[in-house]
Amino acid sequence: MTDTPSALIDSSDPTAASLTPEALDELQDFVQRYPHLFVLTGAGISTDSGIPGYRDENGEWKRSPPITLQEFLGTEAMCRRYWARSMVGWPVVGKAQPNAAHVTLARL
Repeated sequence: MTDTPSALIDSSDPTAASLTPEALDELQDFVQRYPHLFVLTGAGISTDSGIPGYRDENGEWKRSPPITLQEFLGTEAMCRRYWARSMVGWPVVGKAQPNAAHVTLARL
C-alpha cells in the first residue's frame, strides 16, 4: 500500500516510541480517508492489561501452544482440552482492563 502514513515514530527518543504532532495529524488524516480501517495487533498488546503472553522475547512458546481450529474440530478430546484451558484462564482475562494501547486504538 503506497498511501500509508510516513515516519510516525519520533526517533529522537530512544527509550520510548512516541508519535510526533505532525505524524499524529498525518495518521488522523489517513484514518479519516479510510473509515473502514481494520487494525490487527499481536497478542502482546494485552500483556500490559495483565493477560500473559504466549511467547517469550525470542518468540518461543512459554507453554504448550494454543490448539488450532483443525485440532479443535478434529476430536472431542481436543475440544474438551480447549474448554478446560479456557476455564482455567478466564479469571485473569475476565478481570483485565483496557490499557493505553487499547484506548489509543479506540480513540483513533
